[in-house]
Amino acid sequence: MAYHETSTNNDSLIDQINQWEQTSIAKIQQTAEEQRNILRQTIREYIQNIDNQLSSFNEKIEQMMKEKNK
Repeated sequence: MAYHETSTNNDSLIDQINQWEQTSIAKIQQTAEEQRNILRQTIREYIQNIDNQLSSFNEKIEQMMKEKNK
């Protein structure tokens, strides 16, 4: 009888650990996805910023060339 109670208690503990594991994995996956999205957005903003800077730089060069050729 004592073995059966211990086995049942062990099963309950194992079930709790399994649930904790699944909950932890889900939280880690959610956090990882959130961080990937933040990184993607940051990269898009960075690329857009560089593109804007290059466009501005290109306009300045074109303006300087026009002034030089006058």
